Amino acid sequence: MKKKIISIFKQQKGSFTLESAMIFPLIFTITISTIFLSLFFYQKAILYSHASLTAERASFNWDNSHKDTITGKVNLEMNDELYWRAFQDSVSQIFPFGVSDEEVALELPLQNQTTENSLIFIKMKNAAKLLPNSLFGIMFYSNDLLSRKISVELNRIIHIPNAVQIHDHVNEKVESSITEPVEFIRNIDLLRSFIQELKLRKVSQEQVKNAFYQFFDFESPPSFARHDDAAVFLRKLVNGAKEEFETTFGKRKIDAMDNSGIAQQAFLTFNESQLRSQMLKDIELLNQGETVKGVVWHFFRKDDQTGKVGPSSAFIQELERNGIVVVIHD
Repeated sequence: MKKKIISIFKQQKGSFTLESAMIFPLIFTITISTIFLSLFFYQKAILYSHASLTAERASFNWDNSHKDTITGKVNLEMNDELYWRAFQDSVSQIFPFGVSDEEVALELPLQNQTTENSLIFIKMKNAAKLLPNSLFGIMFYSNDLLSRKISVELNRIIHIPNAVQIHDHVNEKVESSITEPVEFIRNIDLLRSFIQELKLRKVSQEQVKNAFYQFFDFESPPSFARHDDAAVFLRKLVNGAKEEFETTFGKRKIDAMDNSGIAQQAFLTFNESQLRSQMLKDIELLNQGETVKGVVWHFFRKDDQTGKVGPSSAFIQELERNGIVVVIHD
């Protein structure tokens, strides 16, 4: 009996079937997993390609919204406003005492967001309009003076069986820095010309240093009792004078108009409905572009005021979209 049992185990019949039944499912699972893993990385490569191309197109064409998105070709007679870098480039982000430090965001695809028409959004839309509508994500713009960046984050859902332990969505994020070689060279030439002019006028380094310290030591008081006090301080700060203009929304009194045509306005107490009526007047003056080349709103603390200074972040963003720079003195 014992020999018979041993002989049964030594037989080779059915071994192939048994091995196939054990190994084939494993090979099949590995094959399917490899296919879906390849699909996953293929989709990530596609997203990276789209995000990279969109970010680079936006950064390359940032100096002129009229450039062809693909080739960069532009009509020499079509340019953005002269002072767009100062008043339409989310410049309030660079002020450390401001409150608008959030990146400007554009939802993708473009059909999800059609209400924003500021210069920043127009430039981002020009680059994003070539993206397929099947891709979702966000396009960011940030400006911190020393560096300006475009970020594109895309994601896509892919259908993968639950048995395959891979994420059911892929995402990629790409950043591209905005560089303007021509503007950089122009600024260097301006600096060299300015230094040469100081030498011709025999201005010593000590005089320059004293003027520099005098400027940066001219800090605003912690608070003001009245709007007139803040307006007087603002006129001293920018070396400006009172001005008054007629608009279709009524008279607009400017606290301080500087020599560059920049209208500077001081605010202490306010409500946003009052600010909105003032905003409409300033937008009209900006659009005329004859005397007023830019508008800066300064928000100061009143003597008895506590808590946050300035309007809401949403209203500040609305001001910036309309070309008005906001400075919070707190």
